Amino acid sequence: MKRTRRWMLLVGALAAVLACGDPARAAGFERDAALQARIAAVAQARSEEQLATALAELGAADRTKLVPQLALFLLEAEGERAGMAPAVIVSRLGISDGEILRAVEPQLDAADPALRAQLENLLDAVALDEMRALLAERDAPTSVGLVRYLYRRAPREAVDVVRARDASLATTSSARNGDANDAHDDGAQDDAMLAVVEEARRALAAGTLDDATRAQASNALETLSRARDWRLRAYAAAIVAEQPQLTDDAAELRSRLAADHDARVRAVVGDAARAR
Repeated sequence: MKRTRRWMLLVGALAAVLACGDPARAAGFERDAALQARIAAVAQARSEEQLATALAELGAADRTKLVPQLALFLLEAEGERAGMAPAVIVSRLGISDGEILRAVEPQLDAADPALRAQLENLLDAVALDEMRALLAERDAPTSVGLVRYLYRRAPREAVDVVRARDASLATTSSARNGDANDAHDDGAQDDAMLAVVEEARRALAAGTLDDATRAQASNALETLSRARDWRLRAYAAAIVAEQPQLTDDAAELRSRLAADHDARVRAVVGDAARAR
């Protein structure tokens, strides 16, 4: 039931995206008549036997195509039965978080910021621990769009999620595009600096930030912004844009990180200032 309720939120979010304009403008969201007919058959089923047959016809569908088609169906759904069909399909077919991730990630570089923001809402229901495990299983670099999303959602956790993926990748391939080369032996020191900033963030949110804590956070952000590890620079970029009160040199740090040699850091700089 919890998963069904969560999926209804996800489908509603994507439906809101598609309702804002022409679905065909987003690659992969074109209406698939055959899939739409099969989804409709689920909604129209009047017995468990009919439902099982309709689900069986959908079972072999490519999930990366099926997931957005469920949202398209919901746009045109009339009545409670049709409106519940996507949730029934996800539940009965066992569509996983990983399949949701694979369906949405290719769209995260959408040029339309509003469209991209709504697509990211789909991923908000995937727990970060689950996302970390999913990414660690992949023998592929983390996309710029997904990095941007992760640092928008939870900067500190994003560092660990992407580190876990890169650590897994490093065990199966040689240094690639700077990912494995960025690994170093200062993990404990890095984590200590991250902890300083996170303490200051909590204090700022609670209205209890004092000058000493702020000064420590400012020093830590300066150091992180110059780290060899791009993940730490991306963290600094996200925090400086979101909470510039934590540093004495927010404008300078943001400008420098906006010109970072790594596209992933630049993407975080460009994205982090959006309202959360």
